[in-house]
Amino acid sequence: MRRRRILTLLAAAALLIVCGGGSYLYLSGRLDWPFALRYSDGAFEDPQLSPTLLLALWAIMGALAAGGALIVVGLLGRRLRPWPVAAGAAVIIGLVCYFLPPLKALTVEAFPTTYYRSPTGYSAASIAQGAAHYATHCAACHGRDGRGDGPGGRFLRVKPPDLTADHVYGHTDGDLYWWISNGMRDVMPEFRAALSEQARWTVIDFVRANADAARLSQAPAKVTNVGYRAPEFSGACAGDSVVESGGVRGRIVHLVVQARPERWRALIAELRGRGVALINIRPAGQMAICASTHDELIKVLALYRGGGPLEGAEFLLDGAGLIRAAWSPGGRPNWTIPDELDREIAAIRDNPRASRPRGAHPHGR
Repeated sequence: MRRRRILTLLAAAALLIVCGGGSYLYLSGRLDWPFALRYSDGAFEDPQLSPTLLLALWAIMGALAAGGALIVVGLLGRRLRPWPVAAGAAVIIGLVCYFLPPLKALTVEAFPTTYYRSPTGYSAASIAQGAAHYATHCAACHGRDGRGDGPGGRFLRVKPPDLTADHVYGHTDGDLYWWISNGMRDVMPEFRAALSEQARWTVIDFVRANADAARLSQAPAKVTNVGYRAPEFSGACAGDSVVESGGVRGRIVHLVVQARPERWRALIAELRGRGVALINIRPAGQMAICASTHDELIKVLALYRGGGPLEGAEFLLDGAGLIRAAWSPGGRPNWTIPDELDREIAAIRDNPRASRPRGAHPHGR
């Protein structure tokens, strides 16, 4: 009895060490993935694959249920009945072996850093720094706008991928970090010597923001159920107080870039008492408001507008910090008309939870 108690305590201690160590690695963003594959649900987005995958999953679950029931029947009772046990095992093994191969489509290549988490906080400064590193080290092949059309790519055996395409959303930050650090076979060189660890993470931030910008800059000024992560930023308010993007989580945020005084006064009058956080980015003139003058934030917001005029641009963020819609003067719907802006704000209130863009399943990788 004493030996069993000691063994139980040792097993519990080992479990605590393993779980505690794993939790620490996860929370610190340094969880090393030991397998060559990981799960990905991107294949369910393929209309040709989805029915096959669903059939395989239901068949395997049915086999486990039916086979398990037969095994239980064989094991219950006063003595073992081998035929139900053998039949149950045969059902499970046969159907699982038959339907398991299609489920390989639910896996993608993985790397030791696949589940690493970025330490940058996705700040406007980090994205701006990443843009500078990208222009120096990546644009020659991937193109200035990340569309895989850089001049250096013409001489490569495999064309550089479009970093604004849907497949970017199918890869984790850790996947991108691995490729930037170690290269991609004989197609892309490694950059671990040219870029520090921090710099590599900032490049990933820029790639993410640039992919979002490719969609957001072309979208109409209407709120949808898709949201794009806004960069973290801070600003100063009247009375020497400070506003941070994290501090307004849970509220709808209306960002305005270089708002003219008359537009700002109209927004204050319209949104007063509505629970909307109104922030002016680099205001025109001296107004007692919450504002941000970060040059990095201006650069990132300009990226979201596709390089077009930024003065007067407006953004609506939901409570999770996702950009749900963007508007520029002359756009439709017209946010300067109170009723039309009210409809967009109401659309966020009615659908507060937005999804991120989905990544295409990287078949054949």
